[in-house]
Amino acid sequence: MYHASSEQHRKLVSAVVKAASRIPKPIRGMDARRFLQTYYANVDAGDLAARSPVELATSALSHLKFAQRRRGRALVRVFNPTLREHGFSSAHTVIELVNDDMPFLVDTIGLALTRRELTLHFLAHPVFAVTRSPGGALLGVHERGDPAEGRKQRLESFQHIEVDRIVDPATLASLAAEIERNMRDVRAACADWSKMQQALRRTADDLESLGTRLDPRDLSETRALLQWMEDKHFTFLGYREYRLRGGKGRENLQRVEATGLGILRRGNQLPGNTTRILASDIRRRSRSHELTLITKANSQSTPRDG
Repeated sequence: MYHASSEQHRKLVSAVVKAASRIPKPIRGMDARRFLQTYYANVDAGDLAARSPVELATSALSHLKFAQRRRGRALVRVFNPTLREHGFSSAHTVIELVNDDMPFLVDTIGLALTRRELTLHFLAHPVFAVTRSPGGALLGVHERGDPAEGRKQRLESFQHIEVDRIVDPATLASLAAEIERNMRDVRAACADWSKMQQALRRTADDLESLGTRLDPRDLSETRALLQWMEDKHFTFLGYREYRLRGGKGRENLQRVEATGLGILRRGNQLPGNTTRILASDIRRRSRSHELTLITKANSQSTPRDG
């Protein structure tokens, strides 16, 4: 469970494990040594050396206690820890997450922090193979690939992030809500990734069937673009089809709700009018014979205001 690292790093983590022997465990029978070794395996030795072993042990075990029940959605808390409530204190505000492991998690949170001009002071991001009951109760935390006595395992991402201290309770709640929304967007984009690729391939097939009616050069360039996107050069976040409505000078796009995928799937996007009025420059080109039109949306992507 423990990754090869420097001798200094091994000594620091050993001190954390030793400190944990005097702390009550949040899960009976849990192997605290192996949990803590993985929790801090990829944290820089300099960051570990700046903290006391007791603080590191207590904060990690507090995170594990926070993870004890989760069903589907991400667990998010943004708080200023206290000795009385959490067993440790910090000069920083702490962000803790427990979520299914998937791409974009760290980058998405980083965007939210950058948007609020918050400095990152500490990050621990272990990934565990977790077993849970049907109701979401945590039954065990294992190394990836460890046997789980016949129980089904899921990879879960634990993130402990420390940022500039936030004292305003409303700002703490606002940041937590923003991160929760962003995690929902990440989940939707990852869940529909293959479906969005399939939609791209259907589009390419449709172009092939219309080949005799299209300009060969435009057709070739558009198909090359679609192929480039499919070859892992493009991040698919959302997909939706629209119908062009309205007469000349009054063109608008009416979304086809059932086609939405990723962050544009039904129920995921923010409420709003299902008809989008086209800007004047796009309106002029909407009825042209150009196959591809690349433009910038007038709505804000994640992170976004609610």
